[in-house]
Amino acid sequence: MKVGKGVWRIASRLYVSVVPDVPMIDLHGITAVACVVKRGTPQDVIEAVGGRYFHQTIADGTVVYEDLFWHVAEWIADRRAEGHTVLVHCIGGRNRSVTAAVLSLKVTWNRRGQSLPGWELLEGAREARRNSIANPAFEAWLEEME
Repeated sequence: MKVGKGVWRIASRLYVSVVPDVPMIDLHGITAVACVVKRGTPQDVIEAVGGRYFHQTIADGTVVYEDLFWHVAEWIADRRAEGHTVLVHCIGGRNRSVTAAVLSLKVTWNRRGQSLPGWELLEGAREARRNSIANPAFEAWLEEME
C-alpha cells in the first residue's frame, strides 16, 4: 500500500522505497535500512537509523542472485524480529527491494515452521506495490518457489 511519495508498506514494520531521505525515515518510524543497489544510501539516513544498515548490491537483470537475495532477506527478518521497522530500497522500489522484502516474510514464516509459497509472495507484493516485481527473472523465481 502506498503510504507516501515513493514509499510502500509491504507488511507490518516493513516498507520499500526509492532512495530514502531523513524526512521519509522519520515520518514512517524507520529504524533499520537495507539497500540493494550499488549507489548505496545517503549517509544522513544511515545516521538517522543509528547505523542499523545493510548494503548488498544486487543487479536488476536476467540473472537471479539467489544467495544475495536470501542474505538480505535474513538480515531484514532478523531486524524485524528485534522489533525494528525496516525500509528496503533500490532505485525505484519496484523489483529488487520488493523481492528482498517479500523473501524476508518467507524467512519469518519458515522460522515459525510454516510455509509460504512463492506465488503468494508475488500476489502479496503486487497488492502492496502495484506493478512490482516486473523483472521476468525475479517473477519466475518467486512463482516456482515452494
